[in-house]
Amino acid sequence: MIFDNIKNCKMYYDLNSNFEKAFAFIHKAMEEELEVGKYEIDGNDVYAIVQSYDSKLKENSTFEGHENYIDIQCVLEGCEILGVVDVEKAVIKDEYNPERDIAFYEDCDCASYCVAGQGDFCVFYPHDIHRPCIAVDNLPSKVRKIVVKIRI
Repeated sequence: MIFDNIKNCKMYYDLNSNFEKAFAFIHKAMEEELEVGKYEIDGNDVYAIVQSYDSKLKENSTFEGHENYIDIQCVLEGCEILGVVDVEKAVIKDEYNPERDIAFYEDCDCASYCVAGQGDFCVFYPHDIHRPCIAVDNLPSKVRKIVVKIRI
């Protein structure tokens, strides 16, 4: 997992050939206040989902993982907590769904958490089982976020 602020995104361009276009789209989403929905960036290889939701109490959030895509999750407005644990330490709850590229995992006491505010992003690789959308201080609040999916 990578946790940083969008102002430092150029540091990560060399990690994946699609990171530059992904971060360019995130900048566009921040400047243009894009509507909620799915946006094609480079076919099914790179696409974005702009979301708006109320953050959840930790017990109402779920660990998830992907096999075919890297997630770049960037908070556009609001604040939320994101958790992460290595797949080796995670226990599967709902088997992998290849059509949706997602599996769900049991709660894990050994997860690490970070607080993401406006402009902060996390990069989750397939070995990063993650738990997004958690309310800060157990106070659900409105969050706008963009998730860019990059095929590996």
